[in-house]
Amino acid sequence: MQNNIFRFVNYLSSLAVHHTEIRHTYNKEKHFVGLETDEQGTGLQDNLYFPALFLDEYSSEFTGVPDNFKKINRITLMILDRVPDPRDYEQILQAWNKCESIADDFVARIYSDSRNRRIPFIKEFSPVSVSYSLVENYKLGHYGIVVTFSFNTGFCEKVRPGAFDDI
Repeated sequence: MQNNIFRFVNYLSSLAVHHTEIRHTYNKEKHFVGLETDEQGTGLQDNLYFPALFLDEYSSEFTGVPDNFKKINRITLMILDRVPDPRDYEQILQAWNKCESIADDFVARIYSDSRNRRIPFIKEFSPVSVSYSLVENYKLGHYGIVVTFSFNTGFCEKVRPGAFDDI
């Protein structure tokens, strides 16, 4: 059985493959980096193409009251483009605009897919949980958007069969 983290990484990877500006491919042009820490460190310079989508963080917490609680997942994505000349402010603005448009596409698609139950592991997602921030690393020439949001995956209170030896 796949856990929600694995399913969400696969879902984002699929969106990156099908997005017309990102066009991630697994073997030729890598435009998506999941939670693989080695890739996040080395992939920026070695084999990554732009624009690129990063799943930067996936965390969870429980909210609510006893007998009525839910599991909330918090996500941080980064969408980056490359501008080689840090003094080319027009290109930098264009990169930020492109990354914001891509972020809008992803938010709209996640919202649509969650409402239509195409991603059944996401129980509740609302665009009002989304925030954007500009990001830049002028030394590497990377400019883009950090996207944060949360969604509810639900939580089953029953212990998985076989999860514990008999006590």
